[in-house]
Amino acid sequence: DYALQLLPQALPVASYALFAVVVHLGGLHGGHYVAYVRKAGGHWFLFDDSTFRPASVEEVQASEAYLLLYRKQRGDQPDPELASLRKKALQWLQEPSRAVEGGEESSGVAYVSRLWLLRLCLCEEPGVILNEICYCDPEAVRGAATMPRKGVLPPHFHCSVESFYVAIPVTDWKALVARFGGGPAVTPQLHRQLVERQRQWIATGAH
Repeated sequence: DYALQLLPQALPVASYALFAVVVHLGGLHGGHYVAYVRKAGGHWFLFDDSTFRPASVEEVQASEAYLLLYRKQRGDQPDPELASLRKKALQWLQEPSRAVEGGEESSGVAYVSRLWLLRLCLCEEPGVILNEICYCDPEAVRGAATMPRKGVLPPHFHCSVESFYVAIPVTDWKALVARFGGGPAVTPQLHRQLVERQRQWIATGAH
């Protein structure tokens, strides 16, 4: 239920086209693999090691498929909004100090996971924004908090808060949430609280 709440109101619908079928000939203790591949124009071919021949759609449909391979269909129209967000994400990652004017005290700042920004830059579909620094079981977190260890971060931090988050303009944060869903929003105040909690934990463990 929580995962469903993170999703945006309207998810983009992607279509996929089957372009290859891998077939295993033989049994559990041995055999041979062949592949049907759909080439340009919709024609199918059977590839068997170094040989190949044309194949009918009926033959492909009748085969006992071991693995189906699909290719995502790209829309005819470019997506300028997504291209703009990816360009901004790359700038935020490369020059975080210049991403926001006014510094972290500004009310126009939000913090987003560095890892998710990398997914936005590198993945076709980055998925919902996972902006928590930790998704551990709360009971496990409370248990670990009572046993600080010198120089070791508690499980619910995993890494430095300051390195985990990247500051971006809050208007861009809203655009990201509207498009991909997810959260939660990390304000400058919450960011400072997380940093302070981590510093206190490290100081406690150092005694």
